[in-house]
Order: sequence, then structure tokens, then C-alpha cells
Amino acid sequence: MRIPWLILTVFSLIFPFFSHEALAYFSTMDTGEVLDSGHYRVLAEPQFISNPSGFNFTGGMDAPLTESMNIRALLGVGSVNFHSALLLKWIPFPDFDQQPAIGLITGIGWARYDSESYLSFRGGPIISKKFETDIGLITPYVATPFAVVSGPGDNTFPFFLEAGGEWRPEGLENLRFLTEIGLNLNEAFNYVSFGVLLYFDEEKGIEFK
Repeated sequence: MRIPWLILTVFSLIFPFFSHEALAYFSTMDTGEVLDSGHYRVLAEPQFISNPSGFNFTGGMDAPLTESMNIRALLGVGSVNFHSALLLKWIPFPDFDQQPAIGLITGIGWARYDSESYLSFRGGPIISKKFETDIGLITPYVATPFAVVSGPGDNTFPFFLEAGGEWRPEGLENLRFLTEIGLNLNEAFNYVSFGVLLYFDEEKGIEFK
């Protein structure tokens, strides 16, 4: 479990330097899958936003904490100048038989936008279900994150409806591809995100297969 502590240490060093609605701009880009001990993954995500139109790019890393919890650290740049977050995913009801995975993603973010700093708190449910298909494993998911964003002189309360899917192509073990659409329900924006997840573990390291 050395890597989760490394994530926390690195994040604590860069957190103060890292946009408006910081965490609210973050997509979910995740399912109800929880990583096994000693297994990790990295995320690369381009995001196209509207109203106002723009582009963000976010990178992240996931690590296991317990049998039902993952931790995720995120950093990004783009239309929202710099953004960062530390998120906790808790899945008390795993994907099993006919039951979908059901849980909660919550966390804190810090960002800068137009030379102003914003502190954000986020929480919301997530539900997903795996399906074996002829083209590989497909996992659709839905999340409804709500955020409280504290900025200079005011607070906002962004609320999203997010729906997406993760695809693991047949024959690939360590690569996953994601697509997600986010809809503005309150003080937010609409967006489309694409992502790539690369899995690795402490024993084998990074293998592109």
C-alpha cells in the first residue's frame, strides 16, 4: 500500500497551487469497480465543455484503500486554468450476479480560474453494471454529483446528471476506454469526455496489453 500514501503526499505538496467551479468541472469517468490490493490505474481524459465552450485535459491515478474503497488524485489544465481533486469512491454493494454496483463518490478540489481560487466539495451516488459482449466487456454507469463551490464573494451549487460507459476490448487486459456525457442540472455546464485507463500492478508493472 505504498502508492496510496505517495499519492496523498504528492497531492498535499501541489494542492495549494492548483478551475471556477473547480471540482464541479470534474467528470466522473469511473464505474463501480474497486481495485484489488496492489493494483493501480492511470487516467487520461480530454473534456469538451459548452456554455461557455472550451476544453479541459485531466490526468489522474487510482489506488485501492480497502476491499470497497478506492482513492483518486486528479490534476488538469485548460479552459479552467488549473484544477485538482482528491476523491474517495466507496462501493458497499458490488456488481454481483443481477445486482449492479452501487456506491458513492465524494471528495475535495482546489482550482484557479481567472486568477481567483476556488474550493469545492463534491458528493453523489454512482451505479454501474458489467455486460459481456462479442466486442468485450462493457460497463455503463450513471452518476449524479452535487458540488458546493466557495469562491471570492459567493458560493455556487453545481449539479450534474452524468452517463457513460467503459469498454475493455476483447483480448486486452490492461486498457479500458471511456465515454461520458454530462448534463447541467444547476449552475453547471454540458460536456462530453473521452478517456483511457491503463491498469498496472506492483508485481508486473505497466504492460500495454
